[in-house]
Amino acid sequence: MVAVCVLLLAALMQLGAPPSPPAPLITQIEFPPSGFKLRVGEQASVRVRVDGGAEDDLAWTLSLDGPGAEHVELASGAGRVAGVVATLSAESLVAGTRYILTLSANEERTVSVAHADVHVTEPVYALIPIEEGNRWQSVAGVYGSDASGDVLFIGGPNTDPFNIQIALVDRPSGQREPLLVPVWNTESVRLTPDGSRLFFFGWIPPAGSALGFLDLRTRMLGVVDPDEVGFHSTDASGRRVAYWGVSGTINGLQYFLYEEGSGRRQLTDYKDVVRTRVPAGGCPNQLGTRPLISADGSKVVIITQATLGLAPPDDTIGCRVFVYDVGEAQWRQAAALPRAVIVDIPALSADGRWLSFPAQARPPSTQPQAVLVDLETGELQDPVLEVGPYPTFDAAITGDGQGMIISTEADLDPRVGNADHNMELFHYDLATGEVRQISETTGGIVPTSGPCPSYRPGVSNDGGVVVFGFFVQSVELCQLDGPMRHERDGFIFRWVRAVRRRPGNRGPELDPIADQRVRAGETLALEFAARDPDGDPISFFAQVKGGDDVPPGSVMADHHDGTATLTWETRPEHAATTVVRVAAFDEGGDEVWQDVTLTVLASERSPAPSPIPSATPEPTASVTPTAPAPVCPGDCNGDGRVVINELLTATTIALGATPPTACPAAICASSDTVSIACLTRAVSAALTGCE
Repeated sequence: MVAVCVLLLAALMQLGAPPSPPAPLITQIEFPPSGFKLRVGEQASVRVRVDGGAEDDLAWTLSLDGPGAEHVELASGAGRVAGVVATLSAESLVAGTRYILTLSANEERTVSVAHADVHVTEPVYALIPIEEGNRWQSVAGVYGSDASGDVLFIGGPNTDPFNIQIALVDRPSGQREPLLVPVWNTESVRLTPDGSRLFFFGWIPPAGSALGFLDLRTRMLGVVDPDEVGFHSTDASGRRVAYWGVSGTINGLQYFLYEEGSGRRQLTDYKDVVRTRVPAGGCPNQLGTRPLISADGSKVVIITQATLGLAPPDDTIGCRVFVYDVGEAQWRQAAALPRAVIVDIPALSADGRWLSFPAQARPPSTQPQAVLVDLETGELQDPVLEVGPYPTFDAAITGDGQGMIISTEADLDPRVGNADHNMELFHYDLATGEVRQISETTGGIVPTSGPCPSYRPGVSNDGGVVVFGFFVQSVELCQLDGPMRHERDGFIFRWVRAVRRRPGNRGPELDPIADQRVRAGETLALEFAARDPDGDPISFFAQVKGGDDVPPGSVMADHHDGTATLTWETRPEHAATTVVRVAAFDEGGDEVWQDVTLTVLASERSPAPSPIPSATPEPTASVTPTAPAPVCPGDCNGDGRVVINELLTATTIALGATPPTACPAAICASSDTVSIACLTRAVSAALTGCE
C-alpha cells in the first residue's frame, strides 16, 4: 500500500511540474571572427552549426548581403545542421567590397542570428621572402634598397656583434652575395641610391674604427672620417656624405659634410646641436637626429632642438627643421614644431623638398602620426593621413615625392582589409589619396598605444619595391600574440621584399614533390624545381607547416636557377613525422606551394617516431612530442654550440609563445615544454660548451 501511494504521489508531482525549458538555440558560422577573405578566382566553403531549440520547429537560412539592396539566399533548411551548406565564389563578388554573411535560425519562441564579413581581395603588392627558411636569418636589423629597387641588402649572421655580415641581393635574379665587411653598428649601414657603395661604421684598415664605405664595383674600402659612429646619409653616388660626430669640435656632437676630393667641412658649431636622447620638451630621438642629404647633394636637412643662432629662443618650440644649401654654404630655418612633439626617424625626397617623419605629441599616450613638411614653404601637414585611434610607426616619403610608406594598425585598404588591426605597411598616394596595403599578415603585434619600433623600411624611388623585416618575437614593451604569419600561405617571414603585382601575371609552376622516409642518422635530400610561364626569376622558401622555420638541423638552399635543395642530416632526436611547406615565388607577384611529409624513422636505440604538431594544429591533432636527452641542451640546429638566438628560442618555448617543435633539443625531459632546469642547462652549454 505504501509503495502504491509513493507511485501515485510521484505521478501527481510530475503532472504538476512545469515543462523543462528547451535547450538554448545555437547559431554559428564557423570561421575566424574577422571573416572570410577570398582572392580573386578562389572559392570557400561555408560551414555552419544550428543546434538546440525544438527540433520540429527549427528552421534556418543563410544569406549574403552586399552594397545597396543586393541580397542573395545561399541555403536554407529545417532541423539541426552542422557542416558545409554553401560555397562562396569570388567570381560573383566585387573585389574591395564588404559583404555580410547572415545565418538566421528560428523556432517557435526564439530567433538567433550570426553575422560574418566577406571580402574579395585583390592586393596591389606581393610579399616575396629574401631568406630561404634557414635559422641563420635571425640577424642584425639592417635592410635597404637602391633607388631602382633592384639592389637590396639585409643583415647577415649575428654571431659576432662587432663583425656583422651583410648580404647583398640582386632582386631581378634573386642572387645573394655575402659581403665580408666588418660592420660594428647596424644603424650606420646605408646603400647609396645608385647602388654603387655601401656605407657603414666598422674596422677599416689602416684607419681602424671609422665611418667608411665599400665600393661595390671595385670591392675597395674607403674612409670618410676616422673614429666616428657616423649616423649619416649620402647623395645618389656617395660622393657627398652628411653625418654627425665629434672630431675637432669643442661643442659636443656637430654636423659634418664629406665631399670626395675636397675632404670634410663642419656645418654647425652651436652648443648641443645634436641631441641623441629625447629631451624634456620633445624633439628628435637618436635616429631622428640623422642628417639627410638630397640625391644631387645640394641640400642637407637636420632636425634639432638648437636655434643655430638663426632664430631667437622660444619655449613654445621643441624642434626646428634647418636646410643647408651646399653651394651657398648657408643655413635657413624651414619649419618649427611645437615643444610637445617628439620626432622619430625622418625621410627626405630625392630633390630635397619634402621631409616626412612620424611625430608623437606628449603625453606619450597620444598616438604618433605621419607628418609631412614642405621645405620650400614651411607648410606642415599633420597628420598626412587620418588613421583614427591607431598609431603610425613609419612615415617615409618616396624618392619621387609622390607617395609615402607608412606602418599603422589602421584598416585603410578595402582591397586587402586589416580587420585584426595588426601592424601593416601601406603606400599612400599624396595626389589621389589612394591607400594600398603592402603587407598582408595575421597575428603579431597586438593593438597597442605605440611602444613598438618602426619597420624602418628601405624604399625604392617610386615605392614599387619596399624592403623590411617582420617582428618574430616580443621586444621591450612591444608585445606579440605570436609571430606574424602571411595570411595566404601561413609562412612566418623575417625579411621580405614587397613588389607591385604585375597585371596579368601568370604564377610559377612547381613540380610535384613526393613524401620522404629516412632512417635517423641518414641524410635526407629533397630537390625542388619550378618554372615561370612569364620567364620571371623564381625564389624558393620552406618552413615547417605552422612552425617558424625549416626542421632543426636542415638547410634550405635556393640555387637561383629555378631549383632548390632541402638537406637534412638527421639525428636520433629527429625521429618524428614533420610536414614541410615549400613555396615558389615569382617577381610578378604570385606564388605556389606544396606540403611534403618527411618521416624520420627511429634507429634501433631511438624511440618510435611521433608526429610533430604544428604551431596551429588541426582541431583533431593532440600529439605530444617526446625528445630524448640531447647531447647539447639548447642546440637547436645541431651545430655543436648554443648561441643567444637559441637561448631566446628556448625561453619563448618556456613562456608558451613558441611551439616545442622550434627546438626539440631545448627540452631536456619527456615533456612538451622547457623547464627552468632545461634553461639552466642550455645557458651552461652556451657558456662552457656542449657536453
